[in-house]
Amino acid sequence: MPTVGSLRDDTSEGQSKLERLAARIPGYKGYMDRRTGSESDKIVRSKILHSLGVATRSASMALSRAIEIPAPDKSEVIGKLIFRLNYIYSSLSAHPIGQAGLLEATKIGEDEADRLVSQDFAMVDMAEEIETKGKELLELAMRGDYDSIAKVIEELQAIMSRIEGAASSREEVLDGMRGRARQWTATEK
Repeated sequence: MPTVGSLRDDTSEGQSKLERLAARIPGYKGYMDRRTGSESDKIVRSKILHSLGVATRSASMALSRAIEIPAPDKSEVIGKLIFRLNYIYSSLSAHPIGQAGLLEATKIGEDEADRLVSQDFAMVDMAEEIETKGKELLELAMRGDYDSIAKVIEELQAIMSRIEGAASSREEVLDGMRGRARQWTATEK
């Protein structure tokens, strides 16, 4: 019997997470094939960073609007939000994921591949949610609906906390793989 979250778990549409993610991100193939593992990682990271970039640009435009129409309390909060979005973007772009040789040098077990695909799926979902909320923030700012902005900012902050946690969890899986790759390289010498 498959475990919850397994790649083999069928969704209501009859597709695995890997299949659904591959349908959303052209070129994504997962991690079981050593030759495509690093490429899949780079593709996912690119998708996530694109969504975060769109959200940051939307929030920046919302900040400009908040400054135009004096809303100093919202300007400060949006400014802090942009800072955090930039921090997450920088952190994810600097993570040592997708490193050349890491995924090729390490035999990835099915459980690890399942975990990475599940984490990819969750992170792409969260990044797209951040992008949508960033656009919503801009729309509210353009309408001058500063009462509703607080709720959207709160929702954005919660999603950003979740994506940071997911990135840390993903890094733990990759750290284990790096450790095995170092052991494998040491035994080769």
